[in-house]
Amino acid sequence: MVVGLFIALAKLAPMPGRADDDKDRLGGNDKDGRAKIEALRAQVESLQAAVSALQGQVNTLQTQLTAVQSNRALLLGQFVNVDFAMEKGVRAPET
Repeated sequence: MVVGLFIALAKLAPMPGRADDDKDRLGGNDKDGRAKIEALRAQVESLQAAVSALQGQVNTLQTQLTAVQSNRALLLGQFVNVDFAMEKGVRAPET
């Protein structure tokens, strides 16, 4: 009776994965799987290079922003007002 129970459970329970299952998921061809992996690795390298370049741009922009923010002439902004209306037939500056 116990043996019958184990046989019934063995038929219902899925078998643990095997290495052969990987071939089925990769289309049965190791070369295809390896090609996909290499393509993904190349894509990751490309994305890492792009991130590195963008990080360099961010660093440059942060340095430039710091320089602008440290400009003490900007403190005069509260005392300056630009009137964009026509005055004496002269057009206002372009914005």
